[in-house]
Amino acid sequence: MVTSIPLAESAGGDEIIWWKSDDGNYCIKRGYWLALEHYVQQAKEEEQGFQVWESIWKIKVPGVVKDFAWRGCKNIVPCKFNL
Repeated sequence: MVTSIPLAESAGGDEIIWWKSDDGNYCIKRGYWLALEHYVQQAKEEEQGFQVWESIWKIKVPGVVKDFAWRGCKNIVPCKFNL
């Protein structure tokens, strides 16, 4: 059993450390800013994706080709694997 494994004598006690702060302590203000940074980054990525698709939809090819490309990128092409 795992509980029968002896621990080293120098092993100290456990402590909770939050790696996103300099002192290891969690504070709500830092958590808020991290959540906000994540939200802003996600919005930027979505905007970039929108710009890519906007340019793809403007290409002079038949609509079925654009639709197939879109379905392929979204992994929703009706095929045996997806069905």
